[in-house]
Amino acid sequence: MTIPGGFYLRLVTVILVWLILTGLVNTSAAHGQVMDSLIVLPPDDAAFPILSLQFKAKDDPGISIDDLDLADLTVFENGRRMTAWALEQQQVGVHFTLAINGDRQFDLRDAQGNSPYQQIQAVLADWVGWRRFGPEDTLTLVTQQSTPISNTIDRNAWLEALENYQPDFRNMVPDLVSLETSLRLAEERVVPFGVDKVLLYITPPPLLEEINALTTLAEVARLAGIQVNVWMLGEEFFLTNAQGGALIDLAARTGGEFFYYTGVEALPDPETYLEGLGVAYTLQFESGIRETGTYTIQVVAELPGGEVRGESGEFYLDVQPPKPILLSPPAVIVREPPRNWQGGLDALIPVSRVIEFLLEFPDHYPRDLVVSRLYVDGQVVDQRDQDPFTTLTWDLTSLVETGEHVLYVEVEDDLGLMGETILTPIQVEVQLPEPEPPLSNQQLGMIVIGIILTGTAILLIIWTTRHFLQSNLAHRMAKRIFDIGRKPGTAGYIRPEQAGGILATLIPLDEPGFDLAHKAIPITRSQTAFGSDPERVDQVLEGKDIAGLHARLRVKDGVFWLNDVGTDGGTWVNYALIGRELVQLHPGDLIHFGLLGFRFTIIDASSPPAATVSKFEPLI
Repeated sequence: MTIPGGFYLRLVTVILVWLILTGLVNTSAAHGQVMDSLIVLPPDDAAFPILSLQFKAKDDPGISIDDLDLADLTVFENGRRMTAWALEQQQVGVHFTLAINGDRQFDLRDAQGNSPYQQIQAVLADWVGWRRFGPEDTLTLVTQQSTPISNTIDRNAWLEALENYQPDFRNMVPDLVSLETSLRLAEERVVPFGVDKVLLYITPPPLLEEINALTTLAEVARLAGIQVNVWMLGEEFFLTNAQGGALIDLAARTGGEFFYYTGVEALPDPETYLEGLGVAYTLQFESGIRETGTYTIQVVAELPGGEVRGESGEFYLDVQPPKPILLSPPAVIVREPPRNWQGGLDALIPVSRVIEFLLEFPDHYPRDLVVSRLYVDGQVVDQRDQDPFTTLTWDLTSLVETGEHVLYVEVEDDLGLMGETILTPIQVEVQLPEPEPPLSNQQLGMIVIGIILTGTAILLIIWTTRHFLQSNLAHRMAKRIFDIGRKPGTAGYIRPEQAGGILATLIPLDEPGFDLAHKAIPITRSQTAFGSDPERVDQVLEGKDIAGLHARLRVKDGVFWLNDVGTDGGTWVNYALIGRELVQLHPGDLIHFGLLGFRFTIIDASSPPAATVSKFEPLI
């Protein structure tokens, strides 16, 4: 069909007049001056101080942000310019709805017998067949009678539904049902950010009584962000009246395109309606926020046609300094001299104390530390600028007097935020030995007299012992002793453990002599275990400091040996603490199991030797 040149001029004039009257065209602004053409979401702060936000273009046919890069963008955080360092484009998808409002014009055949509806079906089927669908693309088909298929990702199912829709257009009366249903379904459909909702409305011109309702539906679509493209089948004169103008207004208000079709024109490629749609960007930048508050982010994009921008809604960010917590700080530190102390205060120990702390981030944004400091009495005594930050050392060498000191730890994170522990008082006690008082003249005299008397006694003992050893009595006693205790292997030697009876006796130190037979402990075995547990020992001893198994006594080759088994109460021989090593016993030795004391003897307490009378022989 040939359209006269004056037709286009009239068409443009009608559209401009209609848009001006409806307030949709601002004669003082162009797309290059649009100040709010981007939709910006509040940022994701999970990786704070790195903020990540998504933005996309609004449904405006004059704006395309398909090929943005970082050089085109400027980010403002509460008016402060920030540097974006990452930008990623995502092809999210489109929610596409085909709404068909048919009448007899859809079935007007040409010379080849083809109807406009058949041509429309062929174009749409070809487009859906070759189109590359995104992860969130969906297809919906709505007719006057029903919704054959809704929100499907199966192109073949949608094409089959379109092909099967073959109504009796010649007897159909057009209405707004398919448009109303399509807008309602699209408005109710929840889609991920970045998914655009696009509707292709194929319809004849509306009736005069439908114009007001159509204007209302146009506003519903605009507010819901649904782009409506219109293919109108009808006579040319509808382009210059209110009926065609209502459809033109529907497309213009929602950012869609209007196409007039008589059945002979080449139909538009639906893909052109989707160019630049279904696209979202993710932008990352390092935030400059350093305190808790409510903020907004503005994104400005420089496009060839001018500047576009958008602002996020207000978002709340909780930013707090790190919180160090002292880990078991000491209440008292005692400094005292070491062993073999020579008197110098610089030798007091300990010379240092390690102070450890835990680190928390109350705002739940873990960050790296750049420094930690230990303060004592307001002065820095240690500082770390590398790991481990949580371990500091307090040098104590200068503290040589008892006193209280106030300690706290301060940390600084990589945002420059500083936190500190509570003030903690610590008592440092310096314990020095009492100085020995000087000896008086009287004490010196007593010492000299004691030395003289001790020397005299030693000389007397030596002289007496020497004369005794030279006497006949000493020779007789030695002969008797050596005859009884001959070395093993010699004639006449008898092992005590082989002889039977009592080998030795432990006599309680706190018992009177006349009760000796009842309280003494006889040793009748080559090995005897002492303790408080009857299941583990041979001789049961009673006492709070007696262990279940306390000590063992062994007899080997006529020699008695005693050892402790590692008890807390301990075992003593002649007031000397013994351990697990065997200690030889001699008649007359004092043995203590804890606080329980005995005297060791080889006398049989149940039948002590009878008294004997022998001829007196002088020692000298």
